[in-house]
Amino acid sequence: TWGYPRMRARTVATLDNGPWQFTLANNYTGAYDQFYQAGPLDVKENITWDAQVQYNGFKNLKLTLGGRNIFDKNPPWADENYYGYDSSTADPRGAYWYLRAGYSF
Repeated sequence: TWGYPRMRARTVATLDNGPWQFTLANNYTGAYDQFYQAGPLDVKENITWDAQVQYNGFKNLKLTLGGRNIFDKNPPWADENYYGYDSSTADPRGAYWYLRAGYSF
């Protein structure tokens, strides 16, 4: 298809084990044809992985450690802008990690 991928999917698997919760997610964007400045261009598919571990063993406290794009995959080259990626289908930030604590009263 021209301009946008036909298939975009996010598949998530979560395992609960007592106070622990483990989550793994796969993000998929299919290949597509783009016609912008360089003419017809085949933009390759993009697959990234996210992961998260959560601990709920303390009263009213939830601790979370996670990462997005954990294998630090660059988006496929596209000719949408001078940065070289398609901002409507890809995220150029690479891997990033987070730590979150939540307390409920």
